[in-house]
Formats: sequence, structure tokens, C-alpha cells
Amino acid sequence: MALGTETRDETPNETTTTEDGLFLTQYHSDNRLNNTAHATRVDYKTAGNSFCRPGQTCGYQEGKRYSFCYVDYSNNWDYCCTGPCDYHGKSYMWCLSGYKWQYCGDAGYLNIDGIPCYHSHPCGMHQEASKESDYWCYVDHKLSWNRCCAPSSKCDYHGLSYKWCYTGYKKDTDWYECK
Repeated sequence: MALGTETRDETPNETTTTEDGLFLTQYHSDNRLNNTAHATRVDYKTAGNSFCRPGQTCGYQEGKRYSFCYVDYSNNWDYCCTGPCDYHGKSYMWCLSGYKWQYCGDAGYLNIDGIPCYHSHPCGMHQEASKESDYWCYVDHKLSWNRCCAPSSKCDYHGLSYKWCYTGYKKDTDWYECK
């Protein structure tokens, strides 16, 4: 499978990590009533954790020197990783996208209030839609949004009387209470 790909249908059955450290979630369906044994679809994710438009892949397009794709919920685009998403000695997660570096990371599918993200919009940086420095997601079709815990920060007590997590792309920066 390619970097930043995700195979999905409706419900995730298995999450694995590729050799380069990127995640891969496999979604399967088995509908014996309609004699369908197995159906899958491969989707690509950007560095900011947005889904590419269905049927489109991350790649070098339109003569650009960086990898990108158009995202599926808008007419905008986002960078795609061409190497592993990691800290690489910095205080934030980043990856290469051709000759450029980009912030990256998978922050899951729940916002800081424990509300699931809108089905086509997992937690991420989503810099194609916002210049926020926090991880966030839409929670409904009206585009209501909220912050998400950063990939490196679990929602936990961390020595305090309430749960909290970091939401910014840099370690030890913006933090909020969470559920």
C-alpha cells in the first residue's frame, strides 16, 4: 500500500502500521444476504489527516514539486507525506512532502469533549480549511468544530484533578480539558 492510504467501507475492523510508521486502517464489509463476500475501498490521507477526494491519490500533480491531493469535503487541497510522519528530533510531528516539510499526525476520531468527528473528517491539522495551530475536526454536517488531542497527547489526568491534553502541533503548548 502507498504512504498515507486507508482502506475503508463503514466500520473499521483493523488498524496496522506500515513499515515507514504511517498508519493504515482497513475497513471491511461482509453482506451475505446480497452474496457480497467482501468490499473495500482505498482512500488516501493528507499530512493534516484529511481524506483525499474519493478516487484520487496523493502524488506529484500539475507539475508541482510536492505531493498533494484535493480533499473530499471542499475544493481545497492539502500536502501529502512522502516519508514517515515523526518528530525527527523536533518538538512537533512532521514529514517530507517532496522537497518541502509539513506538519503531520493522526489524532483519532474523537474531539476533546468525547464527541465523534463527522464521518468524513477525522481529527487533524486540516490546514487546507483553517490556519489553526491545533488539531480539530468537524462534528456535524453544519461544520461545527472542536479541538482534538494531539497524536502525542492522551486525554488523562497528568497529575491534576481533571483530564486534559495538548491540542497544538508542538509538544507542551496549547492544552484543554478533555473527556
